[in-house]
Amino acid sequence: TGRCDCAPSETSANVSFAMKKKVSLDCAYRHSPDAASRRIEEELVVLNLKSSAYYSLNETAAVIWEALGKGLTPQQAVERICAEFDEDPEAVRRDVEAAVAELLSESLIQRSGA
Repeated sequence: TGRCDCAPSETSANVSFAMKKKVSLDCAYRHSPDAASRRIEEELVVLNLKSSAYYSLNETAAVIWEALGKGLTPQQAVERICAEFDEDPEAVRRDVEAAVAELLSESLIQRSGA
């Protein structure tokens, strides 16, 4: 399975993922109003409108991004990925937690109601 990383593209601003925020798999998240995304062929690109940093999401991270945008919880994203890609649930859970933590730390998503 692909890693659920959403590291900034090489040409974007230098951004550190050192400060991770606590992730709850059962908490609802939503796209930040300061984030915009677009699918370009097989790639999903997300732009942080405040920092101008942009991110190229791999296939798994794109599924997570789209699931959160539809109001699904990270746990529901885990279930969707396991069903779609026939992957180990524990490995997928770790990948989803890592991806959500990165998206939170880059202010691309926020907890619903925040």
